[in-house]
Amino acid sequence: MRRDVPAARLFLRCAFGLAVASCTAVACAETVRLRYELSVSGIGAADMAVAATLTADGYAVRAQGETYGAASMFDDLKIDAQVTGTLAGGEVRPSTFGTDNMLDGRPRHARVGWLPTGEATTLDIAPTLADEERTPIPDPARLHALDPISALFAFALGAPARGICEGSADVFDGRRSYSLALAPDPEGVTWVKMTIGDAEVVTLRCAIQSRRTGGVSPSSWFSSSGETETARIWFWRDPRGRAIPVRVEADAPIGYGVGQLAGLPDYGE
Repeated sequence: MRRDVPAARLFLRCAFGLAVASCTAVACAETVRLRYELSVSGIGAADMAVAATLTADGYAVRAQGETYGAASMFDDLKIDAQVTGTLAGGEVRPSTFGTDNMLDGRPRHARVGWLPTGEATTLDIAPTLADEERTPIPDPARLHALDPISALFAFALGAPARGICEGSADVFDGRRSYSLALAPDPEGVTWVKMTIGDAEVVTLRCAIQSRRTGGVSPSSWFSSSGETETARIWFWRDPRGRAIPVRVEADAPIGYGVGQLAGLPDYGE
């Protein structure tokens, strides 16, 4: 079995992006709360709760997740991530991004900000990349990079909203840099029916590739540092026309991993 994007990591990225994609440049101001579930070979492994405050020209998202059961025996992970950003002419522009993690009982944090030039810069990080034996982040990888949440938000407003599996984004989260790229499903399957909660919806199935450009670290059971990795991602076009990522599947070191939205968003009024 090939070693693809670790389901846990890609699941977190898509969960973040899904929350932000619930409201865009239309006149709206609301808080959307969502819950996600991750399983490995059919066994529950992690949960995530996301709260996104969305306005006509900006967004603020907080996501909190944690492994449980057998998964926590291999990698005991707790994550609390927050991002703020703006929308200008339909362009997603992050302002600040931060994570506070507990990995195997050890605290970790990272803070990223964006310069007026669009370059991402590390404001604070502990432990450092050197402490974790990570490779350096190349300067070009920071230029015009998005955080993981904003990258999925950009996809939600892009080609998948038109039923096309294409789009790319450079990503920097303080510890690692990588590029994400969408492509048609290799099996040629485009539209797939899926049950989300108690609703049946039609989804667009794409391949998503992650290519690491910096911050490579020694591998662990629940994360991998392969240079190029591929998974599948499903988008649901919501009533407001956004391509909402609702599911991701990837090979895991043991079996396979699935991250899925537990129920469709409640937009409210």
